[in-house]
Amino acid sequence: MTSGGSIRVSVILPTRNRATTLPRAIRSVLCQSVESLELIVVDDASVDNTHEVVRAIEDSRIVYLRLVEQGGVSAARNEGLARARGEFIAFQDSDDEWITDKLAQQLGHLESHPEQSMVFSKLGRVIPGEQQVRVKPTHHVPENREEFLVALMKVNLAWTQTWLVRADVFHNGLCFDHAIRRGEDWDLAIAIAERYSVGYLPELLVLAHESEDSLVARFDGFADDLKAMMDNHAELLQRHPDVKAQYCRRIASLCVQYGSQAEGRRWAWRSVKLQPFLLLNLAVLASAMFPKAIYMHIQSLKRRLGILLSR
Repeated sequence: MTSGGSIRVSVILPTRNRATTLPRAIRSVLCQSVESLELIVVDDASVDNTHEVVRAIEDSRIVYLRLVEQGGVSAARNEGLARARGEFIAFQDSDDEWITDKLAQQLGHLESHPEQSMVFSKLGRVIPGEQQVRVKPTHHVPENREEFLVALMKVNLAWTQTWLVRADVFHNGLCFDHAIRRGEDWDLAIAIAERYSVGYLPELLVLAHESEDSLVARFDGFADDLKAMMDNHAELLQRHPDVKAQYCRRIASLCVQYGSQAEGRRWAWRSVKLQPFLLLNLAVLASAMFPKAIYMHIQSLKRRLGILLSR
């Protein structure tokens, strides 16, 4: 990260082949009530007209960086971090939009809570064909620091677009893991929460517009991402075997659905060894013994039952 100037917030926006949705994301940043900002657009070797789209927006606060070779979203964000000059760091995605006072609310929160190094907010998922916005997180967000860390390890509560982070957090070597394709924000959020105090602003400040090719919509390869997360947080998971068992269960299910059923059974066994008397672990192991078609039918029935029970 570079220093100098009096920029309040550096906003990092990675993009690849999103020329049609990028202007909306850029406008939502430039229209923030906080004007002391720079918007670093990191083009991850797009092959569409992303360059022309960015250049057409005349605003001196935009910094455009183009990567010669595609490196992935984590590499793009890390490149942005290396160029950032602000006191605070925020992240935007190329198909999403911020509420106008997103940064102002979060800056006010961190100024009122100097002990916190990061704050995140609610996010609304806008899904094609659905009229209602799905607001996340749906889980309870604990105020206690240790309880929050454990809750965050179990499920992602803080999506990158909702963050505002003090820049010095990234001076100590923290960055996005290039090896993780989906869940890189979850992985880094855990690392930050383990080292720093994190605050939660329960306001809907971000709208995430999802499409069929959005990374969040993909689960193939997610098992490998979870394995990388387990490696990154091995010591932390060692202290929380119940959470470690949960990761093993999820990897087992993903392996059966998208990869090797034999590997799925191995991961299911690992969850059983960690929690031998938990029926859920035994159920995952038992279901992994069935042929894939039967396994997928069981999963479908479980989802339908869950929908019925939630009505």
